[in-house]
Amino acid sequence: MIEMTAIIPYSLKTEYLTNPLGIDVPNPRFSWLLKSETRGMRQYAYRVIVATSKEMLEEGLGDMWDSGMVVSDENIHIEYTGKKLLSSTRYWWQVRCYSHAEETGNNSETAVFETALLESSDFICGWTGTEEELSSPIFRREFSLEKKAAQARAYICGLGYYEMYINGHKAGDHVLDPNWTDFDNRTLHDLIYPYKDNTRKRALYAVYDITSLLNSGYNAAGIMLGNGWYNQRERNVEGKMAYGKPKFWLQIHIQFEDGSEKVIGSGREWKYSRGPIVFNNIYYGEIYDARMEQTGWNNPEYEDASWKRAKEVPGVSGCLRAQMSPADKVISAIEPCSIALSKAGSMIYDLGQNISGWARIRVSGSSGKKVELRFAEELDENGHLDYISSGSIEQLQKDVYILSGRGIETYEPHFTWHGFRYIEVRIEDGVSMESILGIVVHADVKSAGSFSCSNSLFNQIYEAYKWSQLSNLHGGVPSDCPHRERLGYTGDAQITAESAMLSFDMTAFYTKWVEDIDYARDLKSGYIPHTVPFYGGGGGPGGWGCAAVLLPWYMYMYYGDKRILEQHYEMMLAWMEYLQRHRDEDYIITSEEPGSWCLGEWVVPHQFDKVQGKKEGFNIDIPPELVNTYYYLQSATIMSTVAKLLGDKEKECDFIALSFDLKKGMHKRFYNEKTGSYGAGVQGCDVFPLAAGCVPKEKKPKVIENLLQNILERNDGHFDTGIFGTPLLLKTLSDHGFQEIAYRIMNQRSYPGYGYMLSQGATTLWECWEKDQGSHNHPMFGSVAAWFFQYVAGLRIDENKPGFKKLIVRPCLFSDIDYAEVTYESIRGNIGIRWERTDAKKAIHLEIPCNCSADVYLPVKELERITESGIPIFQKEKLWKELQGIAGYSLEEDGVKLTVQSGVYFFEL
Repeated sequence: MIEMTAIIPYSLKTEYLTNPLGIDVPNPRFSWLLKSETRGMRQYAYRVIVATSKEMLEEGLGDMWDSGMVVSDENIHIEYTGKKLLSSTRYWWQVRCYSHAEETGNNSETAVFETALLESSDFICGWTGTEEELSSPIFRREFSLEKKAAQARAYICGLGYYEMYINGHKAGDHVLDPNWTDFDNRTLHDLIYPYKDNTRKRALYAVYDITSLLNSGYNAAGIMLGNGWYNQRERNVEGKMAYGKPKFWLQIHIQFEDGSEKVIGSGREWKYSRGPIVFNNIYYGEIYDARMEQTGWNNPEYEDASWKRAKEVPGVSGCLRAQMSPADKVISAIEPCSIALSKAGSMIYDLGQNISGWARIRVSGSSGKKVELRFAEELDENGHLDYISSGSIEQLQKDVYILSGRGIETYEPHFTWHGFRYIEVRIEDGVSMESILGIVVHADVKSAGSFSCSNSLFNQIYEAYKWSQLSNLHGGVPSDCPHRERLGYTGDAQITAESAMLSFDMTAFYTKWVEDIDYARDLKSGYIPHTVPFYGGGGGPGGWGCAAVLLPWYMYMYYGDKRILEQHYEMMLAWMEYLQRHRDEDYIITSEEPGSWCLGEWVVPHQFDKVQGKKEGFNIDIPPELVNTYYYLQSATIMSTVAKLLGDKEKECDFIALSFDLKKGMHKRFYNEKTGSYGAGVQGCDVFPLAAGCVPKEKKPKVIENLLQNILERNDGHFDTGIFGTPLLLKTLSDHGFQEIAYRIMNQRSYPGYGYMLSQGATTLWECWEKDQGSHNHPMFGSVAAWFFQYVAGLRIDENKPGFKKLIVRPCLFSDIDYAEVTYESIRGNIGIRWERTDAKKAIHLEIPCNCSADVYLPVKELERITESGIPIFQKEKLWKELQGIAGYSLEEDGVKLTVQSGVYFFEL
């Protein structure tokens, strides 16, 4: 029987993943959550056991690793230090946790992890392709199994995209596989051991369990290839970055019940043919000719005498690595909420929601008849599709289906996706439209957080942000928009990273993308490109390049991941050295690469009006040097802490000194003694120095006065900031005691503001404040979602105990909000905060995970008025000692701070 005071481990993960099928980390890390019915319970010790069989584990025998009883309260990132793990092997593991030295502890459920290919000698097959140029070739191979397969795994990489079939059944539920990485075909290569890679290029292979798909006897494997990012030739705005014809690498490892093994792989044993996809491009769409379908081509005993022999082709420079980041999947289906008939006779379907994905149609008609699908985010004044925001008519998102004439036919694309709300369907005479659905597709990241409050506008903004963020998670890359560019802009991604981490499980996703950033840097200069994987695009050394420091830091703050700092410390140092070479004598960042954009702030109100020479609107001038130097300072401050964590005392001191010099330099260069403001005195010019802490104490009142005057008088309570200044303005105002002004700005319904976007029918966030500019599905302004969590609801991180080992609960009790709440599934367990107000009292509900603690700030001076679950917690200004879970308190300027342990609490004031 489990004691009421016990702690129970659950939700076991290996490298952030639940029972992963293929990992290529030689020393994986284990994490688990803890639960207890008693407040204040902590883990005293743990014992991890790893075994080669479930039976051995159940007997308590760890033939691979037995950590023994380790006295530690840590329950995340416990590194495996047992025997060397073997490739393509399943391991079972379990953890026993103790709350006291004397107890026997409680075991977790059993978890598993499976290794992928760990050694260079494991890669025994080459790459396979075609002699000729084909948009989407199909490949097949038959093989025979004399015995029943006990276990079978397919390790596959197809470039650009692929789908794999075994005996007519699709392997796995991924779409648009593999996840995107930098490709480079400048040199031929041999596959090498991943952890000795000297080329800094990699392609990712997925692992599928295909045991149930195999037959005893004849079997057939089929592969369909698409162009993806690897062979994207149609859109060359950012340069020509196609790398070759589609190709694949495959190894199927089969283990039989008698212990023997067999490998089926890519090579010349395969045959290929032209498939029904006659055109596919990630930007422009797909043309599918159902008349060219070869029924049964991926089944055994298909007649393939007319098929051609496949060719062995060069691989990609670099190495193959297991894909451990979330794959894209079909998430849901949306039925249109309305149908309209255009003047041209086409049908326009409104999904009621801007999404990324595609349409699934069911049609019938004569062979050779066409159905054309066009996609856009908006309609024009005549009710026609307006393509401007999603790439214009020159970059039309379009799928074409040519009917086979065989009854009711179902079609959805294989190797493209679109960003859209509206679908225009153009059909030829004789075609009957049976049904249509909008299919939501994006990376399969799980929800981690939720936010709601009594202000319905804030709730709508948060929902629009979530749709925007998810629409822009494809192929393991956080993109700027899901249609026009689809690129991994580092600036867009870093400014929304905290919002994303508070809303979704971004652990494995960002682990991969931080590695992408490291692999994209120039080894000689340390330069970080503006898009990662690099595919062209503008940006600057501040808000964009500093993602090389900010993303690893956020991974450490939110997930307690110290290893990611260790792995990418060299990159972070190289970037700081790059910035050092691009600063002037006052430490101001003045340049980037020759010919680059060197942007600072981006899309302030009417920015494009200014570019186009229009005179109306605000004259908002924020020097790029100011913004870039702010990020230089922020990065230097972070790097001083990182260096300390990693034991680099010399660099720690260097970065502390650099931070001091940067503050002096920013003030010297940009402060205007006459006006008491920085730069032109717009919001951004003042908020960057305030947030950076470079405003001298004696000058701060005047700077704040000017900032408030700018907000309230010059801009009538509206933003005049762009993507970087907007979240910083809210945070800076809130930190300086002006929460109500921050609330007023966010609560605006008129231009420029979030309420204006929503009033114009937006269901995702726009790229620009203006309706007629930019895309209408950009997540970058969704950075304010972090403010909802951190300030409206009050969930913040104690930076001294990252990964929410200790959290800070400090909500802003806005006068216009009756309640606010968040839930957050942190890496250490579920956190819940809800505050509410009535005329008579205020109440705060808390849930703090086992093994964690919190500092809770209560805005009340009269201590005797504070109760917890109806019990007064103070008597004569002293804390009741017997009240379980409350460890201490201190009096603050604006109330009282309670230190509480894990558990559920209900405070009333």
